[in-house]
Formats: sequence, structure tokens, C-alpha cells
Amino acid sequence: GDVAACSQARLQKALGEALGDRFCRLSRGLDARPVDAGRGRKSLSKEVTFGSDVADRKQVERRLLALSEQAAASLRKKGLKGRTVTVKLRWEGFDTVTRQKTLPRPADTLEAIWPVAQELLREADRPHLKVRLVGVSLSGLSQSATELRQLGLFEPQGTAPDTRIAGALDALNERFGSNAVTRAAALGESSRRFMPDPEPRSPNESASDA
Repeated sequence: GDVAACSQARLQKALGEALGDRFCRLSRGLDARPVDAGRGRKSLSKEVTFGSDVADRKQVERRLLALSEQAAASLRKKGLKGRTVTVKLRWEGFDTVTRQKTLPRPADTLEAIWPVAQELLREADRPHLKVRLVGVSLSGLSQSATELRQLGLFEPQGTAPDTRIAGALDALNERFGSNAVTRAAALGESSRRFMPDPEPRSPNESASDA
């Protein structure tokens, strides 16, 4: 409202001729750009805030593994693949750091995502600080069905083993419930249907899917 109430001349004086003119037109609802209703999702993220700050890096790593598995499953469910992996850490003093790396090709399996997420976690870590939040996100999303890439000369044809494994896990979890089947390395952190968790989750612990 304040911008719309300003004259074009005042905005151009404060922001420069081109930017002032643009803000003047936009504040009055004047925009010649076509409406694009076909824009897809830009990123998919999974993160968790611990009920109390965590010093145990193995616990943080297990939680990141579980989040990476959830993110990969969500990508497959939505028919998407991600190209860039980002790991987010928030420390006990609320300082937040992110690290990211682009994969050689878009991926939707834990086997492709987790090694990179684990590497980024170790790069970003400050061992003397406790962790309040950890998260992973995939960006540079593309439709799985339309992804085209050049195959390597000696690359085996057909569906890759990790893709077949992921599909089998998805089918089992779809039939028997979320996390009915999960990775052994994440057992200390994932919610499980058939066995107790050796590290019970705090009632204050929360998860988000952005």
C-alpha cells in the first residue's frame, strides 16, 4: 500500500529508473507477464527439530538417514527426481548452516542420496556444538517418467538394482504401513511397527515436510 501510494518519480529517485518504474507498475497490478499455472514443485524437504539438543553425532546421522529415506520415498510417490542435495543443521544457539551438492544425475533412491547427505553432514558439522535441528532437501526436481539421459557404454540395461529395491520397499510400506520396512542403520531413529525403539522419541520432537 505504501509503495502504491508513492508517485512513479519518487520511486525512481529512491530505487533507480528501471526498478522504480517496475515497482510502481507492480504495486498497481500492472504486469504484462503471462500467468504460468504449470510451474511444478521446486524442492522437497524433510527435517526434524529434536526435543532437546543432541550431542551424539551417531544419533544425528541416524536421523538424517531416516529423513533421507523419507525424502526419497516422497520423490518416488510424486513421480519426481532431485538433482541437488542440501543438508541443513541448526545448532544449540540457533545458528543455522546449509551445505549442498549436485548429483551427476537426478535421483529418487536412498542409495544415490544418502552418501552425499552423509558427506555434507560431516562437512557442515561443528563437533563442539549440540544439534537442535537436522534436515535434508532435494531441489532441481524433474519428472521421473520424462527424464532422459545418455547411458554409459558398459552400463547394464534395464532397471537398476537400487530402483528395484526402492520399489519393493514402497510396495511393502504401502501395504503394511509407513516404516514397516526400513534400513537397519536407521532402526535407532525410525518409528517402527514391530519392535521397540532403543532411543524413544521425545514428545516435544517434531518433524516437517516442506
